[in-house]
Amino acid sequence: MHEILRTASESLLFEVTAAPCLVLDADLRIQGANPACLRATRRSRDELLGASMSDAFPDNPQDATATGVRNLGASLERVLRRGAPDDMGCSATTSPMPPPRAVSVPRRRVRSTPRCTTPTGASSAYCTTSRTSPPCTTF
Repeated sequence: MHEILRTASESLLFEVTAAPCLVLDADLRIQGANPACLRATRRSRDELLGASMSDAFPDNPQDATATGVRNLGASLERVLRRGAPDDMGCSATTSPMPPPRAVSVPRRRVRSTPRCTTPTGASSAYCTTSRTSPPCTTF
């Protein structure tokens, strides 16, 4: 990998930015993917590194009118040829994505504050308890 690409894909800014980003080489092969991109695409870094854009993110084979890969490839080729940014506009894509990965969420005990009932039966969120007072006293 070219030194500039390696530096970009290993930078702290690249790693912590919330925007999904890829680093591509001149052959449009993926040389880096930040965590936001991996979350958005539901892919692992190993799945993406070294893959061409069209292989990593193919058009939906069930959509004969899909042009996202062709449009993106043409735009990136213009960038390489001109050495300047290219505005390709919006392009809808329905690239197949792997199913979401199961995520383990640690259980935590949550302590809730009970709502108290006044002598008239009204509910109150303001209550206090002590050893000498009834279980719930309203203000």
